[in-house]
Amino acid sequence: MAESQETLFMSEARLQRVGTLSVVIAATLWGSTGVSAQYLLETTHSSPATVTMLRMGLAGSLLLIFGGLRERRKLLRIFTSLRDVLSLLFFTLAGAMAVQLTFLVTVAASDAATATVLQFTSPAIVMVTSCLLTRQMPGWRTVLAVCLAIAGAFLLVTHGSLTSLRISRTALTWGLISSLAAAFYVTWPVPLIRRYGAIPVVGWSLFIGGVLLFILTPEPLVYHSWGLPAILSAGYLIVVGTAVTFCLYLSGARKIGSARASAICCIEPLVSAVLSVLLLHIAFGPADWTGTLMVLLAVALMTR
Repeated sequence: MAESQETLFMSEARLQRVGTLSVVIAATLWGSTGVSAQYLLETTHSSPATVTMLRMGLAGSLLLIFGGLRERRKLLRIFTSLRDVLSLLFFTLAGAMAVQLTFLVTVAASDAATATVLQFTSPAIVMVTSCLLTRQMPGWRTVLAVCLAIAGAFLLVTHGSLTSLRISRTALTWGLISSLAAAFYVTWPVPLIRRYGAIPVVGWSLFIGGVLLFILTPEPLVYHSWGLPAILSAGYLIVVGTAVTFCLYLSGARKIGSARASAICCIEPLVSAVLSVLLLHIAFGPADWTGTLMVLLAVALMTR
């Protein structure tokens, strides 16, 4: 009996290690996607809409293929309810498409690290909105986290100066819109995901968003400017940084729980900042690092 309990404990411990490793890898890869996107935007001179179209359409297709191979009936079940289809379309436009497009617009107007940190202030928005809707006073942890997120974002965009911005007003505006979109992205589809699963909901939203952008985007793909490095970078962004990463995160979160998985994902802005400095030679000073760490601490407080 004791041996059986020990075996069970070891299996559970191994499950926790595998789950933690999966989420760490996912967060690291997610942190690198902004760098990959910035490289694409700078080298191919494509618009954020074009890169978003490719990312959403192809990554969504991969997720749908993966989901279809596992459970084909579950993949199509969402289309049996008109109400849920309308909810999915709204999520596609205001959530999936908005969060991807505004993030890349912010990257184009500033850099990957700044865009990632600004978007990562979204948990503070979720917390404040939740308190307002439930009419409950926030606890000290929530208040401290929101203050840290605001102060961190302030340091990042101003270098601590009250009279000047380190980034353009355009970048700041789109970064804040990206944060709002990210807050919507993680809250709106929760009922849909509970009913149909994450892969069908996210897969269809990415695919539909990609198709809509293909129809609406006036800019054609400039194939001649896409050399091998750009193609490899796009492949990494779409396959590894979106489809594979999403599956890794879901797998890990199921093993260790969503709260712990969210806390681990706090490393994403830090990874983006480090890679931006090392690979893209972005100038990151003491105020930038301090602001980034303050946002990380804020998110960690909110996910405990």
